[in-house]
Amino acid sequence: MLACWEGVFLLDRGETGKWIRTKLGSGNQQSAPNKGASEVKIGWLESGFRYIATIEPWHGNQVVVYTRDATSYPGARLLVERGKAIRRVIAEPLQWGNAVWCANLDKDKDDELIIGQRDPNSPATPGARGPGVFVFDPRPGTYPPVFDRITVDDGGMACEDALAADLDGDGRNDIVAGGRATHNVKIYWNRP
Repeated sequence: MLACWEGVFLLDRGETGKWIRTKLGSGNQQSAPNKGASEVKIGWLESGFRYIATIEPWHGNQVVVYTRDATSYPGARLLVERGKAIRRVIAEPLQWGNAVWCANLDKDKDDELIIGQRDPNSPATPGARGPGVFVFDPRPGTYPPVFDRITVDDGGMACEDALAADLDGDGRNDIVAGGRATHNVKIYWNRP
């Protein structure tokens, strides 16, 4: 997967060894000066469908998810039919979104979406202002997926990048985030 000013692309190596680039979505082409998408990752849903998650435009203010149209492709379990992705903004504003990671954090049958925000939103923004780390949890049985937003850190992490892994061997993925402007690295331990 590739995210850039021109959008979101899938790179496949063909049988001849030649790389084939297929556009899945345009990203946010209406904004200026930045366009397109950045920080792309792939997550799994309970249904067996995959989703593509990005920040749009480039290091922008939108959390975006690309999925397939389940009504047109019943029972499909592929990523996204090439060139037929459905783009949905699931959260905005997110001032200077910088990190995207997908991992199962709650031992259900889908991957949560982990998002890092580098700068705070304006004071008039309702809810969490950031900077920080947020988790978007897909609601079971919804397709296209509906995501519930959970605040992990609001104000203590100017997140440049994040990832998830089971750091303590307890079978649950923990979140690690690094903040350049806040000069810190934090581990968010996943406790029941």
